[in-house]
Amino acid sequence: MIDTDKYEGHTPAPWEVGTWKQGISVIGICDLDGRLVMDMAKVNAQLIADAPLILEELIHYKKLYEYRVERFREDRAEIERLREAILEFADYLEEKVTPYMTNDMHEVVPIGGMVSDLHKMIKGDD
Repeated sequence: MIDTDKYEGHTPAPWEVGTWKQGISVIGICDLDGRLVMDMAKVNAQLIADAPLILEELIHYKKLYEYRVERFREDRAEIERLREAILEFADYLEEKVTPYMTNDMHEVVPIGGMVSDLHKMIKGDD
C-alpha cells in the first residue's frame, strides 16, 4: 500500500510534457496561469519518482477487481444452479412422495402447501 500522504500538496492536474532545448523532454508543472510552481517542487518530484510504483499498485488493484467480478459471476451462476435443483426437488416431492407428512407436533399436514411455499420463497413470488 502506497503512503499517499507524502504527496499532500502536489500540484493538481493537468500536467504536461513538453520539449526543451535539443529535444529533451521535460515536465514543467505550472499553475492554472501557466507560472512554474516551485514551492511544490519536492512533493511533485516525489510523485513523479513514485509513478512506476503507483502504476504497479493500480494494475494490482485492477486485476483484483477483475478477479472479484469474475468470482461474483461464478457465484451467481452457482446460486442459480442450486436454486433450480431445489425447485426440481420440490417438484419431485410434490409428484412422487406421499401428499402428507407429520410435522414437529406429530400432526399430519399436506405436503403440497409446503412445496408451493418453497416455490414462492425460491422464486420470490407472492
